[in-house]
Amino acid sequence: GLSGLLVSFAFMIGSASSKYLEGILLILVRRPYDVGDRVCIMEQNAPVNNDGPPSGGWIIEKVDLVTTTVRLASTREYTTFANGSLADSRIVNLKRSDKANVMIYLKFTIDATRQQLKVFRRKITEYIKDRPREWIRLNDFRCISVETDLRYIQYVCTLQHREPWQSYSAVQNSKGDVFMFALDLMKELKMKYTAPRMPVDIHGLGGRERHSDISTFDGQRYQLDTDDEKSKPSLPFLEGKKFR
Repeated sequence: GLSGLLVSFAFMIGSASSKYLEGILLILVRRPYDVGDRVCIMEQNAPVNNDGPPSGGWIIEKVDLVTTTVRLASTREYTTFANGSLADSRIVNLKRSDKANVMIYLKFTIDATRQQLKVFRRKITEYIKDRPREWIRLNDFRCISVETDLRYIQYVCTLQHREPWQSYSAVQNSKGDVFMFALDLMKELKMKYTAPRMPVDIHGLGGRERHSDISTFDGQRYQLDTDDEKSKPSLPFLEGKKFR
């Protein structure tokens, strides 16, 4: 066929022309996008981003056999790619993709009970059902991490939106609304996680290395900048006091 003929011809005329012909094949045969589509362009083995298209993805503005002109959704900056440079890339077309799955990561106190988690899930499900123009359903609500030292459990909440990621702003606005609802719900159910206070070593490094120590006492922050251990300033009013 045409693609086989072009590839054979590319081997005959060198690598530069080969890239040029690969770009033509990309547009004529693969046709990964059309004008107006929102796409993500990445390396073949790049990790998947669960938070949607980075920077809102690229909007296709113009396509010809040689180049593709795009606009970055977040900043509206324009750029032009040679089609040959895109031939080996993974191109995700968000307009042609299914309805967006939105993932929200939540941290609960480790003392949260099964009953509290059950109520939380039920309330989120009711929230989704009350907004049928935005959301389809709650797909998943499960524990993905338990941190006993920091005393929290982490859950992922996966919801399916009515729109694909092509409608980036609409999906992100809905995601922000449900996230704020989840935070308020955690407070209401007394499941909100508060990070424990971490101890601070005010002695820092020994020797003659310069260091800066920051500590907190009675709500005030104190900083000690010293060249060595012997030259540390004396703070008599802090003697016998406990730092945190």
